[in-house]
Amino acid sequence: MSDASNGKAQLLAALRVREHAKRGITTGIVFAIAVYAVFVFGRASALGQVLYLSLLAVLAMTVGAVVTTVLVGVEAYRHATEDDPADDEKEQ
Repeated sequence: MSDASNGKAQLLAALRVREHAKRGITTGIVFAIAVYAVFVFGRASALGQVLYLSLLAVLAMTVGAVVTTVLVGVEAYRHATEDDPADDEKEQ
């Protein structure tokens, strides 16, 4: 069991999931705040502004998840397409 968890930890480290998740969450929060400022702030009633906050939380999480997925996917693609000199030596 420890070999499997060690492999998962190595994969997460190689794909830099933790760093990409931080960037994704930050992007989602900034995007949600920008949407709130542009479309809701000052235009809705006090109750309406409070109700929109719950929608903005969902928007922030969704945008954060999408950005994180894209960043991790790009990182995985880079790892998959890079030429590894260690693999070339094994073939010889």
